[in-house]
Amino acid sequence: MGEVMGTIVGVAAAIISVGAYLPQVIKIYRRKSARDVSPLMFLAASVGATLWTTYGFHIGSTEICFSNMSILLLSIIGLILMAKYK
Repeated sequence: MGEVMGTIVGVAAAIISVGAYLPQVIKIYRRKSARDVSPLMFLAASVGATLWTTYGFHIGSTEICFSNMSILLLSIIGLILMAKYK
């Protein structure tokens, strides 16, 4: 796969991956309730995103670093909102 195509795929994957967490965070915030959301999902996502970010820095991949730092941020926000509205 060429460098440009690899970058396009990486950016698309980042957008989709980050977008997968956003609806849950918005749902918790709007409903002021985390009753239907598993904290384990956000905890696992935080650990995974931290590891992927570390790996991204190691290999020098902006796409991996940016997307996983965004997922980590959304996961932390989700956990904070869950604690607040529990």
